[in-house]
Amino acid sequence: MRLAACVQGCTRGRWYCLGEASPILDIAVSAARVASIVEHRSEPGFVLLLQLADRHFCDAGFEDVLADSLRDNVTLIERWMTWSADQRWTPSAYVEETVAGWFDGARQHVRVHPDRAAAVADFIHRMAAWLSRRAVVTVDG
Repeated sequence: MRLAACVQGCTRGRWYCLGEASPILDIAVSAARVASIVEHRSEPGFVLLLQLADRHFCDAGFEDVLADSLRDNVTLIERWMTWSADQRWTPSAYVEETVAGWFDGARQHVRVHPDRAAAVADFIHRMAAWLSRRAVVTVDG
């Protein structure tokens, strides 16, 4: 396993492998791990974890499974929303209640979701794509 594909959790001393060098995990396990990345928001490897999470969104159903995982842990939804609100840079993705979108001086590519879990899953997807590939997830994409 390559070191670049893993990040050590500073507070727990465990390895979190989300990169290409790690074996493909069951989609629900992968979704739970991606949902919990926000727990590492104050650690140096946080951005790297989001970058590595981007590969999971190649599966068209991953965002829905991620939303299901978030529904099982409302605390993670709150933490992602707080982190989104605390961001102070543009351009960037954002999430507010059931709305996720892109902000670059104006709100763009806005999606309204049926619940907060789906909106946060969309937000995580957008952040992972931006941090990994500098790609903007559009309403169609």
